[in-house]
Amino acid sequence: MLYEVKRLNSHSYNKAMEREEIDEIKGSWQNDPTPTTQIKTQHAAVNGMQNELNKATWLMGTHLDRAYEGDGIKAYTLFHNPTDYTTLDLIECAFDKRSSTKSHNAQHLAAVLAQNSQQGKQVKWLAHSQGAIIFCAALEHYRIYYGKPLIGQQLAVHGSGSNVERLKRIAHSMGVKVIAVRNNPYDFVPNLADRSKISASSLVRSMKFKGLVTGGSVGESPHTLPFLGLVTYAAQLEMLGNTEKADIVKNFIKTLPPTDKRL
Repeated sequence: MLYEVKRLNSHSYNKAMEREEIDEIKGSWQNDPTPTTQIKTQHAAVNGMQNELNKATWLMGTHLDRAYEGDGIKAYTLFHNPTDYTTLDLIECAFDKRSSTKSHNAQHLAAVLAQNSQQGKQVKWLAHSQGAIIFCAALEHYRIYYGKPLIGQQLAVHGSGSNVERLKRIAHSMGVKVIAVRNNPYDFVPNLADRSKISASSLVRSMKFKGLVTGGSVGESPHTLPFLGLVTYAAQLEMLGNTEKADIVKNFIKTLPPTDKRL
């Protein structure tokens, strides 16, 4: 389902925050969005797994703010990936990654991309977590069944559930510009998704934070909110009282050169 989501206030996640501040962000976007049959906004997003509609509306708005800094986003279109809860969501991920026939979600998104192309719309997309898998599968489906270059479509990827190089290749072949990939080194989702590029030590490091992804608070999770850098993430953990994990991140920061982009 497509929804047009309007902004309600200017609160946004742009620094380490207390729980109360994060709760304010949840109220920044309309939680009863308007169903639509086409994209009328400049920005659009595809959410990850286990995101019911209310969560997806504020969380994808939050990610779009960071993906397209300075755009002053007042509304965006949510391509809602509904949750069937953990087991079935994971099956859907595997299906889109491995099957030549793509999920209904991916086929629907391919049709939306085709509609954008036919109408000459330029859209700035954000794909988070499973959303990146769906976007990759949609492009693969689009290439077979539609084929026309998708000029004017941009894509930012956060907490990628897809193999990034595979996604970049198909995006490039279809004319979609991948502008940025933003993954927290402590997020096990992109580490598992792209094991050909990730070292064993990186995977082990991220798995130590797995509990914060699957059962931690929104602010503690290295996967849920946009990644603003390791220094900010360490400060975030400390503000929320998780000094043990904050110290782990701080010690890792000490091993990195000051030019490291993850800082």
